[in-house]
Amino acid sequence: MRVLSATHDWGADPWSRGSYCYFAPGDLKSWRSELQYFAGRVIFAGEHTAEFEYCGYMEGAIRSGQRAADQILAFQE
Repeated sequence: MRVLSATHDWGADPWSRGSYCYFAPGDLKSWRSELQYFAGRVIFAGEHTAEFEYCGYMEGAIRSGQRAADQILAFQE
């Protein structure tokens, strides 16, 4: 098996501003639920799809990745 990887210095990237996200009041509730349900073979993950208190943080990315992996494994059974 071949594994590819890449790294990026987000802190030095002039366009990422350190790679963090934020939402204006009310924005999160308007679309977040759309990215959390199982939609056929497409499963979304990432800090933006995490539970509200973890949204936008590394912990949210990890939790959403675990949720997505569980959904994939359940689909294969």
